[in-house]
Amino acid sequence: MSKISLHSVNEEIFPDRTSSSAKASSVPTKASTPIKRPFTGTVNTKTEIRRFSLASDKILSGLYSQRSSFISKSQLSLLDRAKQRDESRKITLPVEERVPVRVAIRVRPFVVFRSLTGGYLRKPAICVSMDAHEVRLLNSDHSPSRMQRFPFERCYWSHDGFVRLDNGYLSADSDHERGQQYATQGIIHIQIGQEIVKCLWDGLDSTIIAYGESGSGKSYTLFGTAENKGLALRIYDDLFYQSEKRRITDKDLLWVEVTFSVFEIFDEQAIDLLAEKIKPLNFYKCPKTGYFIQELVEYSIATYKELAAIIERALVNRAVHATSTRRETKYGNLVLRLRLDQRRKMHNKELCRSSTITIIEAAGSELATLAEDPDSNDQWALAAKQFNESLLALEGCLRAWAAQSEKNEATTVSEEENQNTQITGVSKPSKARVPFEDSVLTKLLQKALGLNAYVYMIATIAPEDTSYRTTLRTLQFAEVAKVGVVTVKRNEIFFNDLQKDLKTDIEASKKKLESLQKEERSDDVKKSVEVTKALIKEYEKRMARLKEPLNERMQATELFIQSITSTFGEEGDKKRLPHLSNLSMDPMASDRILHFVFNGDVTVGNDKDNTAVLVGPGIEPIHAVLSRAPSGNIQIEPVSRTAKLLINGHTISKRTELKNNDRILFGSRHVYVYRNPKEEPRTVHFADEPDINYWSAFEEIISNNGIVFSTDNTLEAGVLNRRMLEVLPQIGEANVMAEELEKDVKYDVQLVTPEMQGRLDGQTEIFVSVFHTRYNQRFEWTLRTFEMRLLAMRKLYRRGEQGQNIDVPECADPFFENTDADVRIGTARLYLQPLMYFVRVRENLEVVNFRGEPVGFVETELVPCNDYGDEYTEEDNVFIDNPSELVGKNLSFLVKIHCCKNLPKGYTAIYCCYALFPGDERVSTERVSGSTDPEFGHERFFSFKPANESLLAQLADSYAAVHVMGRQATVELAVIRANKEQIARQKMQNDLMQQTNALMEGFRINGREVDPTKQSVIVELLLMKKQQARQSQKIVGELASAGSVSRTTSP
Repeated sequence: MSKISLHSVNEEIFPDRTSSSAKASSVPTKASTPIKRPFTGTVNTKTEIRRFSLASDKILSGLYSQRSSFISKSQLSLLDRAKQRDESRKITLPVEERVPVRVAIRVRPFVVFRSLTGGYLRKPAICVSMDAHEVRLLNSDHSPSRMQRFPFERCYWSHDGFVRLDNGYLSADSDHERGQQYATQGIIHIQIGQEIVKCLWDGLDSTIIAYGESGSGKSYTLFGTAENKGLALRIYDDLFYQSEKRRITDKDLLWVEVTFSVFEIFDEQAIDLLAEKIKPLNFYKCPKTGYFIQELVEYSIATYKELAAIIERALVNRAVHATSTRRETKYGNLVLRLRLDQRRKMHNKELCRSSTITIIEAAGSELATLAEDPDSNDQWALAAKQFNESLLALEGCLRAWAAQSEKNEATTVSEEENQNTQITGVSKPSKARVPFEDSVLTKLLQKALGLNAYVYMIATIAPEDTSYRTTLRTLQFAEVAKVGVVTVKRNEIFFNDLQKDLKTDIEASKKKLESLQKEERSDDVKKSVEVTKALIKEYEKRMARLKEPLNERMQATELFIQSITSTFGEEGDKKRLPHLSNLSMDPMASDRILHFVFNGDVTVGNDKDNTAVLVGPGIEPIHAVLSRAPSGNIQIEPVSRTAKLLINGHTISKRTELKNNDRILFGSRHVYVYRNPKEEPRTVHFADEPDINYWSAFEEIISNNGIVFSTDNTLEAGVLNRRMLEVLPQIGEANVMAEELEKDVKYDVQLVTPEMQGRLDGQTEIFVSVFHTRYNQRFEWTLRTFEMRLLAMRKLYRRGEQGQNIDVPECADPFFENTDADVRIGTARLYLQPLMYFVRVRENLEVVNFRGEPVGFVETELVPCNDYGDEYTEEDNVFIDNPSELVGKNLSFLVKIHCCKNLPKGYTAIYCCYALFPGDERVSTERVSGSTDPEFGHERFFSFKPANESLLAQLADSYAAVHVMGRQATVELAVIRANKEQIARQKMQNDLMQQTNALMEGFRINGREVDPTKQSVIVELLLMKKQQARQSQKIVGELASAGSVSRTTSP
């Protein structure tokens, strides 16, 4: 029987919670746990009905004595008492305030994983340092002059300076030099969380946004682990603790209810993570309160233990949904929303005070770069932007608040300002538009994102030097966000007024519906009818909640908690039963999906009748079977030859016994680890210790398939290894999806040096080679292009799984490149150094492709000329010995591209393009077809007026990359023999091996060495030739002059 795990919930009683949380014991959630009934203000409630938590028992006696003591000590005069009564009778209406966005930075420890192959793993260097109010970002050379400083209100150092206690709690290490600086989970709650809890009781909304790149510690900061609870859980715990105290001390408090919901925004769809069937939900706009999600599940919560169990269920559902939709959790925006409703006495009236805390775990900030500034002609870039619209709009909202703050504009413009505007004709700059309507996330959370809420942003950053760029972008965005100013207002209304408003809204909506139903049924009218019906349903739901007894809602929550325990087992099952535990890229999603192995056979596959249902690329209806071997151990066997099954990185084709901690790959991306608690006793393991994880499992798979990671200890090698580890599983997934959808395309990795890309410097980059087997064409995609395409591939694959039509033309198919797309045949280097001496150079430059193979020649010429484009000749004698003579003078020349020679066959519409310097606009020749030796006759005039030292430095050290481009001929191959395809695959594998081996020797890859000194030798020979010619002319001139003199002086 397959079960899903329910983690143990540690209930901390006091919100301190450094020492207290360290002492908390692990208590598994059970169905028999007493549910505390909510406080309703009734003094004579029976004890067995209102079951108090441990916190109540500890503080009851003390609080009563404190109250009596406080009253006896506070002997006020009659005048003071009368004054207080008069002030208390004044009804203060909620006042709107403008408050700043609060931004904090937190840096996590290094993320390390255990190499399972014994290979070398580079230890990253740290690129971040900080004190309490400043973050310093260090460049790779750690040069103080290149250090960037970012001041913030709060900076939390959690990288080192801590020690793990016996129970797993991370505490500051007094013996470490940065021990006093270390920020525990409890410290962050004390400085941020307790302030938010106070706002909740005061009727003020608050929002916490966890922002940062994937893996930077957002989930850990919010949720933590069983031993180190995160900020969100501590806030919730503190809220219930305060509720126990206020129930006794606050005599005006009549009634309290805590309501909780959690959903995720993925691909611009709202997914309810507490629903029985996870599916996208509809949402509509309420004229008064903004957007709401229809049929969103909400639970009334009585205790922290209930809430923690519900959050765990939501995180499990999130992991299951991410697995079933073939996506990483980094693409989703997780939203937890807790509402605190209070009813209080005020002048014999019942006052309703409502406040909401919204916690947002934003999608990985690196995804924003994937969708930034998309080319309007690139459909996949636009699709990626749409896919990440919520993240971009979230950033846009915070930027807009910052822009408004910087402009220092008032909310409204006075009549006097309007008159001045009409007189002078000069208007003030327009207020920056806050893009609430640009995405689903910002639509649903308009109030939470600044219209009426305190906004706290915790930006988490990675300290590794390999994450320098993403860390820099996170800090730059946080620096913008901290300038923002938002609006906050207390949410209070009298109960009778609330009922009247709801009745009025219901009646008005019903009248509107009657009016719409009488109109002609156009599409707009149908949409208005749908929205109006949804509004009526929502208003009636709110009205029913006002009348429904709170105990009924509590019973629904209790039944849900019991279903969690009975359906998904207890924490103790993991400690006694053999099981498969999932591994995910997101550590918070790992070890949440468990499939327990009992005496009977356990089948794995995509059919719903299997014990363990896995869906996605490469998963067959019945993929594998787990059973008990005669020895008593658990064994696994693939059902068919085509069922892809790897154990510890090796392909398995027969029945194999499993050992504790074996890593199993089903299909292309389902990674599990086999745990058998009885087979091998283990020491105590804590959740935040480095252990077998997703990356170590895939590192093992990649290494066992012949790909060796670089052992170089440089930053470039570290970045390349990391990107290889990320992209290779994705390429495998793309190949499996293409095969199942019968797409005639294969993907592979291509390592490309900066020189092959026509750049002077930079790092070796990973490209994705795309081979069309039907047309025998090959294309090269950048990683950004591949990642954008992969999103669309997964979406198309999901449509196929759901039985929808997936027949799309190849021009709109994410698996294919346009057959008429231009490809780079190769690149040549045109050195510009001769121009410094006004030397004319004409030569054949070798054209080299991405693999470092020579594929032809391009004939180019550099011709010095005057400011009008007239070429200098030998007779003009413009050659100079010292380039510094050019400073302050005009430099003009022609660049000529005559032709290409010996290019490979199969290309049409061939042309060359180049840019003299990085950042310049590219210049292109005319297209030529029908020949492997195309004649271009290209000529372009360049002039620098005047030349400076910077220009001369560029000419001396740089070259212009001349890219030879073309289109591949579309010769469709009716039949491709299997052996030919095998040879192609083997060749690609050998190329990758050669590149990787070369990479280990210092990233000198692609099979050949291009000697840049060759050009210098050519220039030196030309200079010598010119100098000799000039010297000869000088000698001839002197001799001629001497001969003339001798003839004149002879008798």
